[in-house]
Amino acid sequence: MTAIALSFLFGTGLFSVGSVVAAGSPYVGMQPQELPKKALAALGLADAAGAVAIRDVGRDTPAARAGVQRGDILLVLDGERIETLAQVIAIVTKASPGDVFDLTVLRNGEEIDLSLATEEWPEPRNIKKTFIGQIPALGLTTGALAPKMRTQFDIRWDSEGVVVTLVDPSKGVSEVIKRGDVIVQFNQQPIWLPEQLIAAYGAAKNAKLKAALVLLERANGYVFIMLPVR
Repeated sequence: MTAIALSFLFGTGLFSVGSVVAAGSPYVGMQPQELPKKALAALGLADAAGAVAIRDVGRDTPAARAGVQRGDILLVLDGERIETLAQVIAIVTKASPGDVFDLTVLRNGEEIDLSLATEEWPEPRNIKKTFIGQIPALGLTTGALAPKMRTQFDIRWDSEGVVVTLVDPSKGVSEVIKRGDVIVQFNQQPIWLPEQLIAAYGAAKNAKLKAALVLLERANGYVFIMLPVR
C-alpha cells in the first residue's frame, strides 16, 4: 500500500505532494492511502473498483480546516470519482496554491461534501535540506526537519521545529532535553531552523537571562522545559 500526505504531505513511505511532486504544488495537509479489496468489503464497498482513505490529517492544515477527518473515504475530488491514489496525485500536482477543491467523503455510511482551500507550503514543513547547528555551551546539536531527518528520528510528518541530534552529557542539560526531542519554541518564538535557535539563544544571553522557556515535542506529546543560558 502506498500513502501520501497531500500537501498534501504525502512523506517517507508516504507521498508528499509538494516536496515529492512538482515545485509549486499546493499544501493540503492530509495523508491518503489506497485501500486493498478486503478493506472495501469490510466497509460495504465490495462493488467499488477501488477506494482511497484518509489515514491522517495534519494539525492546523487546510484539510483540517475543511473538516476532513481520519478514516474518511475520499469519493470525489475536484469533480473526479476517486478510485486510486494516482488520481489524487495527478489532481493535486496540476493545481496551484490558492485553488479550492470540492470533495466528497464517505463517513460512517454518509456522503459529506466539503470545500478545501489549498495554500502555499508552510516554510517549516517544506524543508528540503538538512541544516545542522550547534550551541557549544549547552552541548546541543540540532537539525532541521528535512525528510531524511524525519525518517531517521521517526518524527511525525506534520511536526514543526528542529530535532536534537546530539546532547553532550558533560554539559549538564541531558536530564531535561534528549536526543530525538523536537524544539518547537524558544521563549515563545517558533523555531524550525538551527540558525533561528542559535540566534534566539544568543539574544537570551545578551539579555543576561539565566534560563529560557523551551517547548519540546516528544513521542508522548508536548512539554515545557527550562533550558539554561550560559
